[in-house]
Amino acid sequence: WLLALAFPMGVIGVNAVTVHFFAYLTDMRFTTQTAILMTMTVYLAALVVKLPLGFIAERVPVRYCLAAIFILMGIGLVLLTFIGDNKPALFLTAFIMGFGWGGQPLLVGLTWANYYGRMSQGGVQSISTPITAIRSPSGAILAGLWYDRNGSYQGIFMAFMATQALAVVLALLALPPKKGSPST
Repeated sequence: WLLALAFPMGVIGVNAVTVHFFAYLTDMRFTTQTAILMTMTVYLAALVVKLPLGFIAERVPVRYCLAAIFILMGIGLVLLTFIGDNKPALFLTAFIMGFGWGGQPLLVGLTWANYYGRMSQGGVQSISTPITAIRSPSGAILAGLWYDRNGSYQGIFMAFMATQALAVVLALLALPPKKGSPST
């Protein structure tokens, strides 16, 4: 259950940021070209991280890998919120966010397999997928409502930093089940 809470907490803000990223950057007075380049950078970093993270996750306990990507996403949110007009820092932020965001889908499947076995994938996915489908757009909707009410993303991004921190704690607390226990 800790993992079932960690995953949505860990990605709600990042999903929202990816939806609102372009608008946020142009609101921060970055050019359209810069906003496009940074959006592409997030997606490129998300693609590039998958191969090395796959190898790392086979050698390091997956809960530590989860905590690491949640930390990266949180750092990205902090940097994005307080970046000002610093283009090099924005570029670094886009990479950090992309690395964290791109690692999440890979680690979800690996986590469920490591914790509950390959034979349980159908049951676990049948429960977690509807939750994910409901949760995925909620951050973007909350961010949009916040922006419409307040004219800024700052407050909601700070709230999403808190969800990232909670996701890190939950991931670290989620010890794998012992062999032979009813959950394995």
